[in-house]
Amino acid sequence: MITLSGDSIMLVLEDGSMEAFRPEELQSRIYRSCIECGFNEPWLAEDIALSVEYLILKTQDKREFRKEEIFSFASRILEETGHVNIAFRFRKNDSLSDGRISNDSAAIADYLGKTLPSCAGSLLSISNKISSALRQIKIDRAAPQLVTGLALQYQKDDGALSEKVVDKIKFDADSPFLVSSAGLISSLEEKSERYISDGILSVCPLSKFFPSVKVSIRFAKFAELKMLAPPLTELALTAHFHELAGVVSDIRDKACDIYSSILPLPKDEIPLVLRASDSYEFAKAYLDIDTEAEKYVKKILAYFGEFFQGEVIVK
Repeated sequence: MITLSGDSIMLVLEDGSMEAFRPEELQSRIYRSCIECGFNEPWLAEDIALSVEYLILKTQDKREFRKEEIFSFASRILEETGHVNIAFRFRKNDSLSDGRISNDSAAIADYLGKTLPSCAGSLLSISNKISSALRQIKIDRAAPQLVTGLALQYQKDDGALSEKVVDKIKFDADSPFLVSSAGLISSLEEKSERYISDGILSVCPLSKFFPSVKVSIRFAKFAELKMLAPPLTELALTAHFHELAGVVSDIRDKACDIYSSILPLPKDEIPLVLRASDSYEFAKAYLDIDTEAEKYVKKILAYFGEFFQGEVIVK
C-alpha cells in the first residue's frame, strides 16, 4: 500500500475547525528543539515526525487529533529514544506535559483496558509480555503509543518474544539506532553500494524505535547515470525504474533481514519510506518545470513506489 505523507490525518483547532496535519511543521519544531540543545542532526527530527505519522495512520480507528496530542506523542518518543533534554525543550517550547506509563503490568493493563478494548480477552497476558519486553530494553516508563504498538503486535502474533530473539536484543541506550547507515551499506551488493557512493541513493540508519527503511533518491543523478538528456519525458525516465527498483529492493531486503533478526516483525510490516532529495533541481533541469516541482516529482515517486510490495510511504 502506498501512502502519501500527511494523507487522512486532521488536526482539530481551538475554534473547532479542522486542517490537514502537516508532518513538516512537527519536524521543524522538533529540529528547532534539537538545535537549541546543541544537536544539529536533521535526521532525528524527520525520524520522530515520521514515526508519529505512521503510528497514527496504523491505528485506523481515529483520524482527528488535537495538535497537543500529536506533539505529546513526539515528546514521548524523544524520551524513549534517549533524547530527554530535547524532549524537555520541545515540551517547554510548546507547553506540553508528561504522561508516560510506568512499566508495571497493572498500569499497562489499566491503560490498555481503556484504550484498546479488542485485547480484553487476553489483557493480563499481553500486559505481562509488554512489561517483560520493556524490561529487556531497559525502559522504566513507556510512551503510550509504544505500549499500544506492542499490544497490537502481541495480539496479532498471539505469542511473546522467543528466547532466541530476546537474547539477540543488544540496544545501546545512548543510540536511537540498531544499525548505522555505514553498517547497512556494508551488507549490500556491490551494485547497490555503487549507487550510494555515486550519490544516486542515500540511506538512513535503522531506527530501533520506528522500524523502517528510509531511502532518498536523486533523480537528476540517476538520469545522468542513464545518460538521459533533457527535456525528459516521464516515460523515458520510468522505463529505467526496474533497474532502480532492483537496487532499492536489495537495500530493503538487507534492512529487513537485520530487523527480523532482532525484532519480531514480518517484512511486510516494515515500511519503505521514499523521498526525492532533489525535486526542484531535477524538475527544473530535466523536466523544464519551475512551479509545483515537488508535487510533480512526488507523483513520479509514487509511481516508482508501485514496484514494491507491502507498506510504502512517499515523502
